[in-house]
Amino acid sequence: MLVFWKRFLEKWPALVAALLVSAGFLTGVPAGQDLNAPKRPQQTQVMKVYGTSNSSILQGGCTDGTFIYLIFTDGASSGAKDRLLKVDLATRTVEQMSEPLKIDHGNDVTYNPKTGKLIVAHNAPNARVLSFIDPATLTVTKTKKIPDKVYGIAYDTLENCYFLGISGGYDFVRYNGSLQRETAFSGRDVGGTRQGIEAFGDAVFFLYSAPNRIVKYTTGGAYVGTYDLPVKKGEPECMFFVDDVPYICYGPGGAGSAVIYRLQIPA
Repeated sequence: MLVFWKRFLEKWPALVAALLVSAGFLTGVPAGQDLNAPKRPQQTQVMKVYGTSNSSILQGGCTDGTFIYLIFTDGASSGAKDRLLKVDLATRTVEQMSEPLKIDHGNDVTYNPKTGKLIVAHNAPNARVLSFIDPATLTVTKTKKIPDKVYGIAYDTLENCYFLGISGGYDFVRYNGSLQRETAFSGRDVGGTRQGIEAFGDAVFFLYSAPNRIVKYTTGGAYVGTYDLPVKKGEPECMFFVDDVPYICYGPGGAGSAVIYRLQIPA
């Protein structure tokens, strides 16, 4: 009999927990809750940032620790005119705005402190093109064509490398600090629309909308978990870290403000 109950507990732990809760023998775990499901992150709204009347759709964003850099596009499928806004983290005010930039969709952007440059992943229609931007002048200094079509880019400060999301799927690839291709990884099909990516510590984070969620991998390509975001309105376009604290920028899915949230991701 003891062997039977031992096997029962090992095979159906969640069912046993639910039965104990309903019987009043166990508290703190709501009946029907999946004990193995990832916990939902908590979000707190921090600020709103507006683009221009012509470039009002939020796309990529990143930080250098002092400023937030946000790309707003006019939404054109080709020949888009984008604006890059430089926002002071301390005062939460727009300090500078670029002239119209030819960076296509401007889907994602990252900052490399070694080079002192912002790197933009264009996405469609020129998904193999990266643009390098001077954060002081907010002008494009050069472009580079890479082997892969990509929608997202994140610089890893610990390993001096880049992680890029492959267009049209869930796979991603690692490039070295000189943007030479190194290793390809298979991603997990979680559904939704691909947005920005970010690398921090020993992890790479991928944002998706509809449904809004984060998918986490190790920098070695191992899947860690999927986390549904509590904010359902709008699209989580980009993510960055400030003093070890993650932030997510939401756009409305069209013209409107960028809403920035501070995030707490469960361990």
